[in-house]
Amino acid sequence: MRTGFYSFFLSFIMVFAAIGPAEAITVQVPDKDVQGSRDSALVARFAGSVIVGYQVVDGGKLILPMGRFETQEISDTQTARGKVTRIAYVAPQGKSAQDVFNSFQGVLKQAGFDEYFSCHGDEGRHSCGGGYSMASAITDPVLAGLAGGQQALMIATLNPANDNAYMETAHLARPDGNVDIVLLVSQEDNQPTGILLQVCEAGPQSKP
Repeated sequence: MRTGFYSFFLSFIMVFAAIGPAEAITVQVPDKDVQGSRDSALVARFAGSVIVGYQVVDGGKLILPMGRFETQEISDTQTARGKVTRIAYVAPQGKSAQDVFNSFQGVLKQAGFDEYFSCHGDEGRHSCGGGYSMASAITDPVLAGLAGGQQALMIATLNPANDNAYMETAHLARPDGNVDIVLLVSQEDNQPTGILLQVCEAGPQSKP
């Protein structure tokens, strides 16, 4: 049985309860960002995306996946501490998870970030050890804390039962405080692509 099956089942029930069986096939995406939200100053949004969840935590921590999902958990992680910003987006219809992920990779590279770990899906040398399992391990601890009331939408777009999930952990060293990023881009069948960008900005005296 797939790891996280019960979590997915509960999420599936939540989607139906929130938006109804007829609408669960293709979720309804709002045309405006969540009130009070804003893009990261370090990483621009994918063009046309809408913010559906938002959180800023001063003095927070961010778990950084550094290895595949194995034996029911992420096999290797580190922890970054500082100001943590979490932004959930939904990309425009017709934009694939791969296209969106590739765009973000280009943005991160241009901004000077070093890739620490990246993976996709559940097959091949660069697999996540299960795209759904990796996505769930990243999203389950944080989605409830994101403001905006779009829980069903975030679940539907970020937790792909088809394993079509891409993720990257990246690091930027800078004199005024290092920055660590966890990027998750997922796409379930018949759904728009979901994006969860988590950014941890450490102060000059802070250490991961």
